[in-house]
This record gives sequence, C-alpha cells and structure tokens, in this order.
Amino acid sequence: MNPRIYHGSLDLFAIAQILERSLSGAGLIVQKIGTAEFLYVQVRRDPKGRGGFHLSTPEPAFTVRIEKQRGDTVVSIGQSKWAEKPSLRAVNFYPLVSGQPSWFEEYRLVERVLGLLDEYVQRLQGPITTSSSSSSAPPPRTSPSELSTARGVRPWDLGAVQSAMTSALSRVGFVDIPALAKQSNNSESIVIWMAEKMAASGNSYVLTLDKKKILSKERVKEMIQSKLNSAPQAGGKNFCPKCGKPVFAGDRFCKSCGASLS
Repeated sequence: MNPRIYHGSLDLFAIAQILERSLSGAGLIVQKIGTAEFLYVQVRRDPKGRGGFHLSTPEPAFTVRIEKQRGDTVVSIGQSKWAEKPSLRAVNFYPLVSGQPSWFEEYRLVERVLGLLDEYVQRLQGPITTSSSSSSAPPPRTSPSELSTARGVRPWDLGAVQSAMTSALSRVGFVDIPALAKQSNNSESIVIWMAEKMAASGNSYVLTLDKKKILSKERVKEMIQSKLNSAPQAGGKNFCPKCGKPVFAGDRFCKSCGASLS
C-alpha cells in the first residue's frame, strides 16, 4: 500500500479520534498509540467474535501509520502485530504491498479509512486532489512505484528509490539509508522497508542490524577479507598453521583447534 501525503501539518490526535470513533464496534476493537508527531491506529477483530464466533489464533491488526514530515502529513496503511502493551516500539509495521487478510476486505477497512481521511482534510482545506482515481478509493495495489499525494506534494516515487538503491549497490556495494531517505524526501522507515524487501528477496543483499545500511554480498565478503588481512601474521599467514582456520588480532590460540599462535 502506497503512502498518501496530505499538504499541511494536520492534527494527528484528531485524525486518530475520528478513526477510532468510526471503526469501533460491530466486532472491531481500535486503539491509538503514539505522539502528536507520529502515531499508529490499530484495528483488530474482537477475539470473542460476533455471534459466538471465537478467533482460534492471533491475527494481524489492520494498522494506520500517521506521521508529520517536512510540514506535511503522511498516512501509510498496513498491518502489524496487535500491541498488548501500547508503545511505539511494540508496533512492527508492514505496508500492504500485495494481498491482505480477508477480514480487512470484509470490513472494507482501506476504503473506509481513506474516505474518512479525505473527508476530514476536505472539511479543513477544501477540495483535494490525489493521483489515485478517486479520493475515496485506495491507491492501486499493483503500482508500488506510484505515491498517492495530495495538493501536488510528490516525493520520489518508490520505483526511483529502488532504482537508486540497486544502482548504488552495483557501483559501490552499499546504500546509506538515512542519506537516501533525506535525498528522496521519504521517511527512513519507507527506505528501510524497501531494503528489507530487497534483502529478503534473495541472497544478494544484507541489511545491517542497525538498519542504517544495506550491503551487497560482494561488499560483505570484501569487509571480511579486509578484517582477515588486518589480523596478525600467524606462522607467516592469516590462518592457523595447524588447522588452516582464520585467526584474528589478539588471538593467542586458534579458536578452532587450540593450537598456540605464539
């Protein structure tokens, strides 16, 4: 699901209150988590169900992420695990890219949320325009390279961001995620999400644990070799003279076979 960008710094708590009031009930439970600058609205089915029906296993929560960026308001729709103890860190948000749980469609959650948002913004600012075909319809699921925007605010499209990432990986072997987010006028979370998808799509890329860089496997191999080259020369080599395994700076004994390196 592509982010929708509304011109102007909107009241996030007011938006969350509208969604909570409109979506609660009829078998749904709603909670909001966050601050005046960044918040989530989570929606899940009542575990006790309707008509005596009970959910047998936990299911993802329909999730709306709302954040302020450079004077505008960015809304992303996705899913996450329901936060039992509400906190921003407890929400592991994933945008809706393709497909969605059937109950999202049953309750028409995407259409209802976008309709409520557009109605709220229209009351404040007058008629709005977006790149989707209708202000009350969700952006097309099949066009991840398109960003739905309001009032002409348009960051790089996601296809261009991905192309920039692929180009950098082929040229220099890594992507600096904060720098690309700033350059492309997108949030770091969007660029991280794309990096996670690239890293998960095959064996060519690795996302660092701090989520600040995505590396090509070739770059990772170069970094490992560089570390090996900086190790002390055990027996005239960077490897244990007995078992041939790598040794590192400060090693007195081989960690593989126990042989002395002195």
